[in-house]
Amino acid sequence: MRKTNFKFGREPIIVVVFFALFLIYGFIVCSDYSISVDEIMERNSSLVTYKYIFPGVSDIVTDSVDFTEVSDLLQWRDRYYGVALQLPAVAVEHMFKFCLPLKDVLQLRHYYVFLLSFIAACFFYKLAKKITGNIYTAILGTMFFILYPRTLADSFYNIKDSVFLSVFTVNLYCAALFLEKQNWKRMLLLAGITAFCVNTRIVGAVAIAVCLLLVFIKNIRQHTLRKKWALILGAGCLSILFYVLITPVTWHDPLKEIINVYRTFSDYTAWEGTNFYLGRYYDASQLPWHYLPVWMLITLPLITVTFAGIGVIHCLRIKKQSYFGWMLLVTIAVPILYVIAARPVLYNGWRHFYFVYAAIALMAVFGVQSLRSLFHANRWKRVVDAGLIVTAILAVARVWDWHPYEYAYFNPVAANYADKYFEKDYWGMTTNELLEDLLKNDKSEKLDVYLHMGWAANKLSVSQRERLHLMGSSKGAVYTTYQPTASQESAVHNPYYFYPKEYIVEKHGIGLSALYYSQWDEYSYSIVEEASGSDVLTYNLNGISWDKMINGSSAVLHGSLSIPIYTSKLALETVSSYLAVKTQVYIDDGSGNWISLDQSARRQLDDGIIHYYMDELVGICGIKIVYPENGKENVWKINLYRRLYEQNSVDYSDNSPFEVVAASSQSPENPAEYAIDNNNETSWTAGYQEEGMVFAFTMKTPHTLSKIAMNLEEEWYNYPEHLRIFVSADEQEWTELDVSTEDNVIFSFAPVECRYVRMVLGPVADQTENHWSIWELLLYETK
Repeated sequence: MRKTNFKFGREPIIVVVFFALFLIYGFIVCSDYSISVDEIMERNSSLVTYKYIFPGVSDIVTDSVDFTEVSDLLQWRDRYYGVALQLPAVAVEHMFKFCLPLKDVLQLRHYYVFLLSFIAACFFYKLAKKITGNIYTAILGTMFFILYPRTLADSFYNIKDSVFLSVFTVNLYCAALFLEKQNWKRMLLLAGITAFCVNTRIVGAVAIAVCLLLVFIKNIRQHTLRKKWALILGAGCLSILFYVLITPVTWHDPLKEIINVYRTFSDYTAWEGTNFYLGRYYDASQLPWHYLPVWMLITLPLITVTFAGIGVIHCLRIKKQSYFGWMLLVTIAVPILYVIAARPVLYNGWRHFYFVYAAIALMAVFGVQSLRSLFHANRWKRVVDAGLIVTAILAVARVWDWHPYEYAYFNPVAANYADKYFEKDYWGMTTNELLEDLLKNDKSEKLDVYLHMGWAANKLSVSQRERLHLMGSSKGAVYTTYQPTASQESAVHNPYYFYPKEYIVEKHGIGLSALYYSQWDEYSYSIVEEASGSDVLTYNLNGISWDKMINGSSAVLHGSLSIPIYTSKLALETVSSYLAVKTQVYIDDGSGNWISLDQSARRQLDDGIIHYYMDELVGICGIKIVYPENGKENVWKINLYRRLYEQNSVDYSDNSPFEVVAASSQSPENPAEYAIDNNNETSWTAGYQEEGMVFAFTMKTPHTLSKIAMNLEEEWYNYPEHLRIFVSADEQEWTELDVSTEDNVIFSFAPVECRYVRMVLGPVADQTENHWSIWELLLYETK
């Protein structure tokens, strides 16, 4: 690295203008972001710690906080989460006697998180200038750091990962100081910042660990270890002491509680959710080894990855030993290799490892410097510098383009696949936009709304919130907001898929959320799959028997119902918007005449979905779908609805294929019958999985089954492990099927005629805490 001074001093006016513009930008756009999932919980944790430190607040009760209800720190469930850097925000609340409205409190914390990010950017600039010795290249490197879309968005509301990235960046600066020259002043600075870093996230210890190791090696090579060993040991010991001083949960028993903190976060199995990754759900504790590197490669800007790669080559090939370069390399490599090898619990992409981005961006600075040095005395120097200027402009344009959805940024490698294969708005940031649109366009005095992620309502004004009647579920709600982790264009993963959308939030083809009109109750759900070039159909059993006919250039899917279904809405999904335009739907109302819904009902196109609205309940005895024959493997999804206030004169069980269901394990609250009751609000649950558990059913008549689908509960990891399926025609002789599955939801096998089915759990992992639950069971017949 260059022999430039690490100290903050007088900087050229261009540097001052650059950071002034960044600060102004942050304060202008701060209000563009909503409330994220962790903010209320993190504020609660900081209030618990604040009360423990200052017991005098214990009797304070205001509209935004009731300290009489605030838990004792040692009994608090999240007591091991460090909140030292959040306490200044609570202190500001205290200055206002805790009388600030919650909306203002959360906005205040947004400004505070950004301010910490701004400070980190200043320290990053000093590091970049140290590497390059050039203010312009250092500014470009700083732009790499601050204009990464995902961390830029998080720098306003992510009070955990973003704050950790900020303090980790400052810690890298302190480590670089100590690595360059060891003295007592730098030792104290490194130990102090390390304490805050580890308090925020225990993995923050990686910076000081790598630094002290390299300092040790450096002094051995320079034969100065005898003079420096006390400083090396002191940095490590004082960082632990300072950590205890700023972490109140450790005060009563430091050694025991430090061990508890390590145990809690080294194997964080307390979080039992799932990740939508590569188009399927994974248990957070059973992620594939490539989860972290793939997420990094598909969301980091390609130019940053390219320059960082050049920087890595530069640091590996440089003849003169660069200890700081090696510190960055190890800081990047160790966390990534740890995740690949140990596979700890991770969720929501790679946000828990955003702190590594500081080292990646600095490595990119090395790459830029290496490239400029290569063409330093060459006629291509101006071309390289022009290219770097274009790079800076593109970085600004990228943020401009994605704002305010930077948190959902995917680079060009993955942009076309992101919607179907990766999580998007896991923070629920778009909920506020949905609500503001609803409040603007529906002038009703009171709106019954179900919020899939309800914390965003805290962003609304008092008058806006007074207009909302927040419902506990979508049942009975007029509107529903939903941010699916999977694609909202997936009928499997989106329970409101067939509901009409009042407002959609999307960016570059990535669906982030939607506001649905939810005054409909799904009554019948059909999936019809055509085999290419033949009249073979596979469809789920629900009282509708399907067949296919070809009439010239047109094809007709004909669904016959032995018992009418009464409905006032039909939704039909096709494989493309083109096919939707060309498709016509007819119904038989029992009179023997086919009635065109395109003429008698209100038709609404929603991309590949056709919605038909009828003015009143209609008894349907048959459905006919007419479309251009294309010889392809078309998949049709047909939903029949009724309005919530309409009474259906036919019980669903009349159309159900099931006669009897039974299970070897069930609770009174979750009997086996709930798996086939056509109600997504109820489910059968077997409890913890054990080998030999059985779910069995008998059909009313024999059917040629080819697939069984289980609509699992929201905790998608509760899928049946090593499921075995046995079938019988007479309940005497049983045959085990050769079953295949890709998602542990749909289990496929060769078509087999049967009436009796047993699903049995095979060997399960020792001490598994996963349940086996089924919300709805679908049977598919091939005909």
